[in-house]
Amino acid sequence: MRRLHNWYMAESKKGTYHVGANYTNDDFCHGDGTIWLGFEQLFHLYQLDSLDICIMQIWILRCMMRAQSNKLDIGFLDPQIMNKTMVLSRPDDVVDYISCAFERHTDKDKILVPYLMKAHWILLVLETSRDHIVVMDSRRKDQSEFQEVLDVFNRAFGHYKKSTMKSEFSVRVGFQCLKQPPGNNCCGFYAMRYMMYFTDDYFHINDEEGMDTSSLLDHTIWGLQDEFAGFIVREIIDPKGVHHLSR
Repeated sequence: MRRLHNWYMAESKKGTYHVGANYTNDDFCHGDGTIWLGFEQLFHLYQLDSLDICIMQIWILRCMMRAQSNKLDIGFLDPQIMNKTMVLSRPDDVVDYISCAFERHTDKDKILVPYLMKAHWILLVLETSRDHIVVMDSRRKDQSEFQEVLDVFNRAFGHYKKSTMKSEFSVRVGFQCLKQPPGNNCCGFYAMRYMMYFTDDYFHINDEEGMDTSSLLDHTIWGLQDEFAGFIVREIIDPKGVHHLSR
């Protein structure tokens, strides 16, 4: 993390206040583009504050690379589209995006969807072979608080199935997972760790069992920060990196 800190301090002196990461259509299923990560958002990461969407987008790129290296059939959706503001204001566009992603992810066992509910991150795990969604939420919020995203998934699922019959995902709420204590804004770190269970730890959801329900320890959060910083240095800042702007 020190290397990234030294880099952005030096860049700030030059009048640069952000770093860009290129992605392709294969990454987020909506064309090529660039993620712009502001140094202010990096500061929030260091301070354990609420994580911006661009932080989660870059973390997804990191998890994609890990899933590929581990030969895991896991897809992802873009939180720039999959967030409460977009779902409520432009539901038809979100449905179209999900439908296209379903078409592209037919070979995937799971699709991981970090979802931002205003100021709270949760992770939706779509088990495509079972038409099933598992909700991993560090705060165990009621389903009514994110029902809107389940509704657009069901609409997109119906389009994908191309059936006149009603097609819906079954949903598992209250899945046992790491639990966030009150009084902090670390929900984004919990969502980051949840993704790692699948891309790094080969975790498989069991109908009877969950996972560890303790809180994230300080050293685990520091490890997430360090892994994020290392990914930026290796794959975004380094001209040889997969997501460098020259790529």
